[in-house]
Amino acid sequence: METRLAKTISYLLHPLLMPTYGFLLLFVTKNYISTFIPLNLKLVILGITFVFTFLLPAFNTLILLRAKKIKSFEMETTGERISIVFTFLINFKWKISAHAIGIGGIIGAILGISLRLMIDLHLILIIVILLGGLVGYARLKLNAHDPKQVYCGFLLGFLTEFLLMIFY
Repeated sequence: METRLAKTISYLLHPLLMPTYGFLLLFVTKNYISTFIPLNLKLVILGITFVFTFLLPAFNTLILLRAKKIKSFEMETTGERISIVFTFLINFKWKISAHAIGIGGIIGAILGISLRLMIDLHLILIIVILLGGLVGYARLKLNAHDPKQVYCGFLLGFLTEFLLMIFY
C-alpha cells in the first residue's frame, strides 16, 4: 500500500510536469501577470509548456526505452540519467533526485515571485512545501534515492529558481 502511494506521488509530481504546474499556479493566483493575460492565452501557454516540457521529453524517453538505451521510465541508474539536461553534469559522478529538483524549483519560484512581486502566496507555498515533503518521502520509500540525493536535488532546484526569480 505504501509503495503504491509512493509511486502515485512520484508520477503525479513528476519533474517533467513541474513547469506546467508552475504556470498553472501563476495563472490561478491573484497577481498582475494572471490579471492581464486573457484566458485563451493562458491556455495556449499551458498547452505549449505541457507539450515541450512533458510530452516531447516523455516521447524521447519512450524512444530511449524502446531502443534499450534505458531500462525503465524511472531511469534508475546514473548512466540512464545522462539524457536529462538539468542533471546532466551532476550525473556523471552522482545520482541526484530529479523529482526533488522539480519540486524544489517550484517552491523556489513561488517564494521568489512572492518576494519580488510582493504577492501573498503563503497558502500556496505551504501546500507546495507539503507536496515537496511527499515527493521526498516517495523517492526514499521507493529506494530511488538516499536522503543526500533528495536534499541536494531539492536545494539545487530551489536555489536555481529562487535566484532566477529574485535577480531576473
